[in-house]
Amino acid sequence: MDVNVINNMKTFHTILEGVISPNVSSIRKRLAQVYKIIVSLKDDVNDDETIKILDDAFSGNKPPVSFEISKESGDISYMEEVHVLEARIRIYSHERGNEYIKILVTPGISEVFNDLTLWDKFVSVVIENIEHELTHHKQYERIPVGKTRAQVLASYVRKTDKGDITRNYLQNPHECMALARQQYIHMRELDMSNEEIRKEIRKAKIHEFQGQTEPWVILNAYRVYFKNHRKELNQFLKYLWSYTQ
Repeated sequence: MDVNVINNMKTFHTILEGVISPNVSSIRKRLAQVYKIIVSLKDDVNDDETIKILDDAFSGNKPPVSFEISKESGDISYMEEVHVLEARIRIYSHERGNEYIKILVTPGISEVFNDLTLWDKFVSVVIENIEHELTHHKQYERIPVGKTRAQVLASYVRKTDKGDITRNYLQNPHECMALARQQYIHMRELDMSNEEIRKEIRKAKIHEFQGQTEPWVILNAYRVYFKNHRKELNQFLKYLWSYTQ
């Protein structure tokens, strides 16, 4: 690869990488407003009405968050359990400050309001997905003038021998940073303290996991795809540690 390209990539990543403090409380408040509105309605609320109430609650968010029903299938079971597929950050135009976050949910989303346990899980999943996308939003804000988002976000996509999309995704340091933040929020939603998370990170650096799921729902993906390749795993744990400070 050309030396100038490599140097440019390093510059991009120095600018885009950094610790972003989570802002969970405001997201939780908006979701609490949604719950209060829906349970106060006498008639059953269908999926379309649920989406409208969610959209209205998050319209003032920066960037705005919108919800959309999708019939796609997902591959993250703990999210699908509460009718969430994934979150994506999208752009209204090529001008700065025009991003919005789109959360895809499955038909039956209104069911989460009928079960408090399901609702609590839904809140946690929505929070961690929004936090993931907010990381990208902050990365966008640091893009140098004259550079497009596409140039920066595509500047570090490694081509593996197998051309595995998921592997490339996990290797991208921009995604690694956002995934670490998502993992951190997930652990905090399990009522783990920062010190408890740091203890888990220390163990993760030394021992292999024995097939456990919680609390390492995202780290396990790195285990599957990179096995004993410590570089990717250590980068993920480095970002995760930084959020506990």
